[in-house]
Amino acid sequence: DEQQKAMPRCSTRGTDLNNLRVSKRRRQEVRGNPREGAESHITCQEVASLNAQRILVFSGSGMSAASGMSTFSKPGGLYEKARKKYGLNDGMRLFHYSFFQKRRADCQAFLTGVWAETVQAKPTKSHQGLVTLARQGRLLRHYTMNIDGLHSEVGPRWDPALNPTGLNVEMHGNVTEAVCEECAAVYPMAGAASRSFRARRAMICTAMRSCRGELRPRIMFYNDDDESLIIEDFDELLEKDLESADLILWIGISFEQSASVEHFRRVRRLATKTTGTSGTMNVVINPDDDPLWNLKTGMSNVNDLNLKQINAKSDDVLPAIAKNVPDSSNQNKSSKSSADS
Repeated sequence: DEQQKAMPRCSTRGTDLNNLRVSKRRRQEVRGNPREGAESHITCQEVASLNAQRILVFSGSGMSAASGMSTFSKPGGLYEKARKKYGLNDGMRLFHYSFFQKRRADCQAFLTGVWAETVQAKPTKSHQGLVTLARQGRLLRHYTMNIDGLHSEVGPRWDPALNPTGLNVEMHGNVTEAVCEECAAVYPMAGAASRSFRARRAMICTAMRSCRGELRPRIMFYNDDDESLIIEDFDELLEKDLESADLILWIGISFEQSASVEHFRRVRRLATKTTGTSGTMNVVINPDDDPLWNLKTGMSNVNDLNLKQINAKSDDVLPAIAKNVPDSSNQNKSSKSSADS
């Protein structure tokens, strides 16, 4: 993840891998202000009591950790596994498009291992909480950086042509699928694709007689030259969602890498553009303080942000928010009273 000149979505174009992680020294400087820290925290009960009806959710790999999926940057995570397996200085390199081009067989074999994790993994309580919010009609949209597909139970995947009302926007694709580089036909990773990738063999598309394109995992690499194969542009959708959202949740994102911080900045800019204010409450859900400090040290004008953190696991917080269903009769009374006044 990285800063970029232009960022139509949480893309990985223009990566500088030497400047990905937020300065620990700067985080410590911000931590030195206890007043700021106290004002930045909120409890699960306080968020639940907001009775939000249009909740916009952004999620990262931390939301799937309890499912058995490997995270990316933590010890023992995917970056460390890739570094050791392929002798890389930085395991993040495996997720760079240039590595995919040079060592395609290694990259695809490794990602097949990630897919194998998804077969054994089970949706977490966080995923179940999102399912409940969706059934209640309170989940506006779920934008996820996760590639594990565990969010599929939340609702259908957004596609501007096939399913414009889909709840899940897979910003970085889905490792449970492969896609043809020529015709964009999508194949399940289970079966022939995973067998070919694991055996380090190319798999050729058979969707059309005229197509002899090669399949690749349907995930977004850093500096990916084929972004459009992974996901359509969702700028317009995000702007509309931000215009109507009454609560924004950030789940399982460490904000250690500057692209996730840049994505937060972009959401903030779009919110200001569409509503004239960035005042919608943003809540970071994480048991560790680091994500909040990472954000604040990577942002300007932080005092203008309505930014809070719940120091708890999303597996505890999301079910609690979903459990707190507003009394519709009281809402109707309140609406009638406002109309009569």
